[in-house]
Amino acid sequence: MLDKVKKLVGAGFFDVFSASVLNNVINFFSSFILVRILSKSEYGLFTYVWNTYNVIILVCGLGLDSGYLQLSSEKTGDEEYAKKLYSYCVKWGSIFNLIITIGLICISLFAPVKFENSRTLFLLISFLPLIQFIYKMVSVYLRSQKRNKDYARLTNINTILIAAATLVGAYTFREKGLIFGYYIAFIVTLIISVLLSYIPKWDIGVFEKEDVKQVFSISIISACNNGLSQLLYLLDVFVIGIIIADELILASYKVASIIPSAMAFVPQAVIIFVYPYFAEHRFDKKWCINSYKKLMLFFNAGNLVITVAMYMFVPLIIKLFYGKQYLDAIDVFRILTISYFFSASFRTISGNLLVTQRRLKFNFVISVITGIANIVGNLIFVSRIGSIGAAYMTLIITVLTSAITTPYLIYCFNNIKTLEEENNKL
Repeated sequence: MLDKVKKLVGAGFFDVFSASVLNNVINFFSSFILVRILSKSEYGLFTYVWNTYNVIILVCGLGLDSGYLQLSSEKTGDEEYAKKLYSYCVKWGSIFNLIITIGLICISLFAPVKFENSRTLFLLISFLPLIQFIYKMVSVYLRSQKRNKDYARLTNINTILIAAATLVGAYTFREKGLIFGYYIAFIVTLIISVLLSYIPKWDIGVFEKEDVKQVFSISIISACNNGLSQLLYLLDVFVIGIIIADELILASYKVASIIPSAMAFVPQAVIIFVYPYFAEHRFDKKWCINSYKKLMLFFNAGNLVITVAMYMFVPLIIKLFYGKQYLDAIDVFRILTISYFFSASFRTISGNLLVTQRRLKFNFVISVITGIANIVGNLIFVSRIGSIGAAYMTLIITVLTSAITTPYLIYCFNNIKTLEEENNKL
């Protein structure tokens, strides 16, 4: 056992996990302070704009960061390939993000919006996708090279900068200052990345047609899968904003979702660490099965304790951190806490590990089916029973997806083919 712990320490697992803990503690307390700085109406308006923005950037960079992570992880040790692929993905991802920027500008100028004073915020936020994508590419480069300590350091720097810049911005310029804070944080993070040599040397190189096909095939499907998956956590606020259009209800729902959403760092920290290893060993049936069993045994036991504790202390948490004006969020909070357990224990783990096995089409089909069900369900539930209906729909979709993807992942591990057979499939 001691030897295994030493190996994890040497590989940087605890650096990644401790960074995730630190980042989410910082995010939590900054959100707590933010709610105190802004009025409930101002916070609701920013939630509307920020949530809509996150829906639009679900296809940020055309998913080339995901394609890069998979292909670069499969060729661990080939630094020349990693640098060439990095430059290629940054180039084409940035070009695609210009389209997103134009779209955000058009929304601010011409699109019908529920809150007229949100147009300025949409305009201010329009160039952020370009900067965020480059930061994501630096992060996945470090992950794919298993530079976990450097990755942890970079995320810590970024999180601290975001917390400091957004809080100062909100205090000084209200909701507009929040957006200015994000720009400052990401730009400074990228400057530090250059100084610390975290960004690889630019090497666009020349790709064969087969390489280009692989990059875009994996990236586009991953963008669709990730987008539809993340839509589960964004659609509820989006639909509430459209149907109810009340800044106070939006603010309460957002507060209810902060901690359950923030706790997603637990499975994400695990995935960040194990993903390159599962991608590297995707043809090793015995290794994948044994590693998955250990992962599920230890992770789910700890996750159950976290879920029960959150559920029991919801009223105290809301009173302590957000104030009595948000006590109307208790029921939504509890439903989203249960949803967190299924998402963290099964949905997130199985969904990501299926990508390491290149089961992208399966993930895509499931994402489309559950995405459509989520949209229809949210429209019906929110219209009939209000914001709590969005929470119930999130729980239903999470349980359904977990029940489908987890058994299929086990099936895939038990039916790993030879290298030659797998290379003929995508």
